[in-house]
Amino acid sequence: MNYQVNALKGILSIWCILWGVVVAQAFLIRWMQKKKGDQREAAGLPREIADHSMSDKYHEAGSEIHSENGLQDMTDKENLYFQYLL
Repeated sequence: MNYQVNALKGILSIWCILWGVVVAQAFLIRWMQKKKGDQREAAGLPREIADHSMSDKYHEAGSEIHSENGLQDMTDKENLYFQYLL
C-alpha cells in the first residue's frame, strides 16, 4: 500500500513539473514573438503579420516575402517573416 502512495506522489510531481514547463514555454514563445515584432518594426515592416497558414482558404503570398527570403538559407531568428505560433 505504501508503494502505491509513493508512486502516486511521483506521478503527481512529474505532472506538475510537466505543466510548469508547458506554461514556461508559452511565456517564452510570447516573449520571442514580441521580440520578433520589435525587429520587424525596426526594419520598417508591420509588427503583426497576418498568418494564413492555418486558414482553410487559399491566400497568395506577397512578392515581398518570396523575393526577399524565398530560397535563402535562414534560421528562424534571422527571418523577419517567421512567426511563432502558440
